[in-house]
Formats: sequence, C-alpha cells, structure tokens
Amino acid sequence: MYGLPTTEDAPTVVPTMGRPVDPVRSAGFHANARALELMATPAPPSGLVLGRDAEQKPVVAPIFRPDPVKAVVVGGAFAARLVVFRALAVGARVAVCTTRPQLWEGLGRGATGRDDRLAVLHGDRPVTVDANPHSPALYVYDVGEHGTSTTPILGPWRTQLTILPKLTLYGSQAVEESHVTILQRLGAEEVAAASATLRVSGETIGLFQMLYDDMFAMMRIGAKERYVWANATSIERRMFGEPVRDM
Repeated sequence: MYGLPTTEDAPTVVPTMGRPVDPVRSAGFHANARALELMATPAPPSGLVLGRDAEQKPVVAPIFRPDPVKAVVVGGAFAARLVVFRALAVGARVAVCTTRPQLWEGLGRGATGRDDRLAVLHGDRPVTVDANPHSPALYVYDVGEHGTSTTPILGPWRTQLTILPKLTLYGSQAVEESHVTILQRLGAEEVAAASATLRVSGETIGLFQMLYDDMFAMMRIGAKERYVWANATSIERRMFGEPVRDM
C-alpha cells in the first residue's frame, strides 16, 4: 500500500538554531527493503495512502503538493507515527521538532533501513529541508497541545505537519490554518474545541466521537469529511502496536 523510498540523496536538515540530534539506532524491529517491497503498492506523488474507506477503496491524504501544505494530526502516538512512517515510505525527508524525542527515535531506520532520512530535533524551532517532487520535505512539529509557535519557510513539496495530542482551543490556530486535518476519535473534553474550530455540524462531531481505534476522519478545505480505516500492516503493528487512541 505504501511506496518504497528510492531517493539516494541524504536529507539536508538545517536548523535555524542549535544542532539536529543525531539519529538514534533502534534495537527494535527494522523493516528491510524486501519487507517494504512486499507491502508496497503505488502511491500518488501528491500524497500518501491514509487507509481505506467503507468500500475498501484507498483514501489518499494530499499531503505533498506543488503548493505549500499545512496539515494537522489530532491523535495519539499511534496516529502520529503511522502518518510519518507512511510519508517516509513515499520518499519524504522528515525533520521532527519535538518535546518527546523518545517517541521518534529509530523510526527513520525502522521505516527505510537508513539513518539519514529522518532527523529528530529537540524543541520548537524552524528548519529547512531540501525538497523536490520525488523527495518532498515534511516538517513535523510535535510540541504539545498548543501547537507550534514557529513558522517554517514552506514552498513547493514542503509540508508542515502539526501533531496535537488533544484538541483544545490553544491549538485552534493550527487547525484553522490546516489544509488537511486528520482526526482520531474525539473525547468528551474535546467537543467544545471541536465545535469552535472544525466548522462542522454537531451531528458530525458526534460521529467523530464514535470512531473506532483504527479509524480516522480526514477533513480537507472544500471537501466533505471522509472516514478511513487505517488498515495497518503487520509491519506497522509490530513497530507501533495495535491501533489505539491514547489521550
């Protein structure tokens, strides 16, 4: 379902402040090239396969485009890492700015067998990563419920992905500016923020509260929300565990 990375160029991650953390070699499961090949199906260069809908049709999240993209994931560690893993699988170069580096260490090697496709940086900071249609750049900001205070320089094939572990009014700006929003199940304490920021009906918010652990709702500007089953592979389950909405 997810394309095998083919780019040979190492990512150039240039932090504006400080130095990137050297990728940490994980002692856990590493997917080799053959395993990735077996699980791969062609994916459009403009996005990644988020999962399948009720009719078992692939649902593509238009994460990578010739225009700059801002995206948000509202959910737990499973959803955040799954989306980044699949971005790596379609050739993306990734810089993760985070306050919980232990969540991301080893993910790059686990996904690609290499240490130079994902850089983990501590804290909230601007970064620059080379990008092109075959190897887009993904700037991941995993810095808490408030979202990032950084405004990275975006451009063609460069995407900012903000991870919100919980939907609150503090993170509303990231959601309001997002071109693509991916939601796991909303808890009762998230309903007020959802009503204020998502601009959907109360009935739709009710549906967002009923999502199964292995489901996402995807919202796009100018499009109707879609409901997606993650359809995690055996490799993804071994790396990230069973799908769960942790709060």
